[in-house]
Parts: sequence; structure tokens; C-alpha cells
Amino acid sequence: MYCPEFSLIEASDTESTKWEMGDGKLEMANLTLLHLAMALERSLGRPVLDESKLNDRYDLKVDYDGDAKYGVLDALRKIGLNVDPARRPIEFLVVTKAQ
Repeated sequence: MYCPEFSLIEASDTESTKWEMGDGKLEMANLTLLHLAMALERSLGRPVLDESKLNDRYDLKVDYDGDAKYGVLDALRKIGLNVDPARRPIEFLVVTKAQ
């Protein structure tokens, strides 16, 4: 059974941020969970919503099974983050060429 190593701590008072994901490792520094959701959305190619209502900045390091299709999601679930498929109404804007 694969068990990720992780740490999620409130970020230090530094201004610098960091984001790295790939090869079975995810690391972020001084970023919000909204940033995590946006990066997951780009990586997965599907909408990811942050419904945590947490606005603090965090440092996160997690190792995951890079060979598994949703290995990063499984690792985030194992550290206690709820990452669940669901249907939600999403507002969006459609822009078309003026006639």
C-alpha cells in the first residue's frame, strides 16, 4: 500500500511563493488552497473548486504515486483534504463576435 509523506503548515511570513508538481512530488510554499485548486484544475483538465473557505497561506509537501492517474488526489485525500467528485452549477461567460 502506498503511503504519502506530507506536511501542511501555515506559511511563514515570507513573501516568496513556490509551486512544483511532477514526478510523484507536489510542493507549494506560501500559497492558498485556492492556488492548489487552480493548479489541480490545470493538471487534471477539469474544474476543481475550493470550498474550504480558508484564506490563509500554507506550505505543503506531499509525495504521491506518479504512475496512478489520480495519484495526487489520492495523496491529498490521505492527508485529510476532501477532494471529491461532485456536480456544481458553475457560472461562466460566453463571448461571441458582434454581428
